Amino acid sequence: MSSSPPPDSVAADAAIAIDGSSDAVVAIDAALDATLAIDAALDAPIATPSCLDQWLAGNPSLSGPAELTMLSTSGSERDPWVTPDGLTLYFSRDSTAGGNGDIFQATRASKSDPFSNANKVNNLSTNDDDDRPALNLDDETMIALASDRDHRGTGGVDIYIATRTNATQGFGSPNRDHLGKVNAASSKNFDPFLNGDGLHLYFAPVVGAQQQRIGVAARTAVDQDFATPSAVGGIRTATTTGDDADPALSQDERVIVFSSTRSGGSGGTDLWFATRSGATGDFSNLKRVPNVNGDKNDGDPMLSADGCDLYFASTRNGNDYDLFVAHITL
Repeated sequence: MSSSPPPDSVAADAAIAIDGSSDAVVAIDAALDATLAIDAALDAPIATPSCLDQWLAGNPSLSGPAELTMLSTSGSERDPWVTPDGLTLYFSRDSTAGGNGDIFQATRASKSDPFSNANKVNNLSTNDDDDRPALNLDDETMIALASDRDHRGTGGVDIYIATRTNATQGFGSPNRDHLGKVNAASSKNFDPFLNGDGLHLYFAPVVGAQQQRIGVAARTAVDQDFATPSAVGGIRTATTTGDDADPALSQDERVIVFSSTRSGGSGGTDLWFATRSGATGDFSNLKRVPNVNGDKNDGDPMLSADGCDLYFASTRNGNDYDLFVAHITL
């Protein structure tokens, strides 16, 4: 004689069956979620390294250089500096061989257009040698330059700074205010470069046995004096010979490009670069800039704000310097 299970037992078995079904559904849901996650990862676009990422990784892929022929003259064009929007180019021009440089400005309507309308910036230029214009990137209200205007006939060169209230105004007269310790570094202080906020000034004085070295001076506010400059670490070793000049940095100061006559180049002056993890400290991973150096003199580098364009000066097409640009290929 059979007997039926007690009601409580039937309810328990039903609950177990339901729980088992729920567990199966949960497992299926989990499997579907995992599949969807994999599909999403496969469908997601592949991240393309930025131009700056390529420099920081030590392997920038650069196009062959193109001459800015619209700015070339029978004299020399050097020291390019481009605004963050890429529409204004400052540079120095020596219109006659062996003459004195002046500061020029060229503009264009868009980044796909050539630069034109190159005009001398009269209030920054004198009858003496005026070179290497370099603005602060944050608001373009400060410009540094190198000049022998107060050392006529002596061979001396100092760093000068001029300011303006905004980027649409003209600059005031360049002066040496707050630069006493910078200009005391040498009787020949070349190649100034300002960081974005104008608190770091990189330059390349002639020191020791008449060789250039890259240094940096800092200050805490734009109305304060720059402190005594120090060497930029990681650029040279105890056995490095030759000149290092023309320092230019990325906006975050983690990439430096410069010119050098050190060994390991392709002849004349070459362009080199190095990287670091922050805005201060020693650089490392020192390399020649790929695909741009020729067998003559290449110098005066300048990176665009996004790191995608490298402007520089070269004698590759003659005895005088002309301006060139190479582009990062992504």
